[in-house]
This record gives sequence, structure tokens and C-alpha cells, in this order.
Amino acid sequence: MEIQEELLKGCLFSTAACAAFAVQFNIRPKHLLLASAGAFISQLIFSFMDYLNFGEMTATFAAAAAAALFSEILARGLHVPANMYLIVSIIPLVPGGMLYSTMYAFIMHKSKTGADLALRTIGVAGAIAMGIFVVSSFFRIVGIARTKRSKKRNCAGRK
Repeated sequence: MEIQEELLKGCLFSTAACAAFAVQFNIRPKHLLLASAGAFISQLIFSFMDYLNFGEMTATFAAAAAAALFSEILARGLHVPANMYLIVSIIPLVPGGMLYSTMYAFIMHKSKTGADLALRTIGVAGAIAMGIFVVSSFFRIVGIARTKRSKKRNCAGRK
């Protein structure tokens, strides 16, 4: 029970912080709640997978893919750009603290620690990018196939 509370508390704080970022990105108030919900989902998936010891990269990839899926579905349904939801949704996953620690290690002349942290930071950033890439590519392929199918129907009907 205590772990569930900690997990949800972290997700709620993350959602509130991402809502503040969404305001900075000039997201309209009617989309603010949904954009923040994407941040809640990505943080929840990451935290849950991390709790189950899936590994940092796997948890980040899954959370980024879920954020991208959430964003693409909302974008299609509400006829708005997916980036509006996606950017806010992945904010909890961005390894800002890890990047700070990496730079700090290098400044303090701890090159071994800095190199290890740099590889982890690049890995997490790559996992975010790949999660978004996989989902976005899927939606693009489906959209292209749907467009080609509708063009064939339109051409067949004109004869």
C-alpha cells in the first residue's frame, strides 16, 4: 500500500510540474488537462516498470511509446498536432538530472564517472527517441496506407 501511494504521489507531482510547463508552451486551457494526463501516464508507466526492475532503458522506451501513442490518438481525435501533447507527455522522462550529474562529474575531473553517466544519459535519450519513433512511424504507415486505399476507391469510382 505504501509503495502505491509513493508511486501515485510521484505521478501527481510530475503531472503538476508538466502542467506548469504546458502553460509555458502556450497550450490552450482546453488542452491543458489532456496534455498533463499524458505526463501522468508516462510517469506512471516508467515508475511501475522501474519498480518491477525492467531496467531504465526499457522503462523509458515503454513510457515514451505510451506517451507517443496517447498523443497520436488524441491528435487524430481532436484534430490538433500530436506534438502539443507529446512534448508535455515526455517531460517526466527527460534525463535532466542525469545530464547535470554527468557535466558535474566532468567538471570535477571524474572522467570515469562522467563517461558512465554520459552513456546512461545518451541511452535514456535514445530510448525516448526510439519510443516516439516506433509509434509515430506506425501511425504514419497506417495513414499512408489509408490514403492510398481511398485514392484507389476515388479513381475506381470515376471510370
